[in-house]
Amino acid sequence: DKGVRVSSETPGTYSDTFQTFRMSIHEGNIVEPQVSTGEPLRTECHHFIDCIRDNKQPETDGKNGLEVVQILEALTHSLLDHGKPVNLWKQ
Repeated sequence: DKGVRVSSETPGTYSDTFQTFRMSIHEGNIVEPQVSTGEPLRTECHHFIDCIRDNKQPETDGKNGLEVVQILEALTHSLLDHGKPVNLWKQ
């Protein structure tokens, strides 16, 4: 299947909800990756504990963790300032 297929419940209408409107663009087989449904913070904490216990290298390091915290803080500042853009990497 090549090309674009657009479908909706009623032809000729548009809805901005995913349940009633779907657009599919693909070529060849469709791959649906397995996505964990667990609680992300719990999964991260278990991974951290496993790394300590088994002396393994974590998937992410402290630098990555710091960047995540900086992004979350910037999001909070932007939200509190009515969506004003925030410079993430100011020196």
